[in-house]
Amino acid sequence: MAEYKVTGRVMAKRRYKRDWTGKISPMDVVLGWGTLARSDMINCANFDQWGRFYFYTINRDCSINYYYLATHSANM
Repeated sequence: MAEYKVTGRVMAKRRYKRDWTGKISPMDVVLGWGTLARSDMINCANFDQWGRFYFYTINRDCSINYYYLATHSANM
């Protein structure tokens, strides 16, 4: 077990119940920080989760790029 503090915004979440991993970690959340966590950026990207991975696309009118999104988000 580990403990840490982080400031960010939950961009997506997914519950896992059906397999053995759900007993160890029943939920994954995609966390965004920095500019990505601002309220005006909430619709800037779309996040999807599957198989303990996360995927994202950036909307056309968004001012951030894929590098920024990849370095300021994580599936936890």
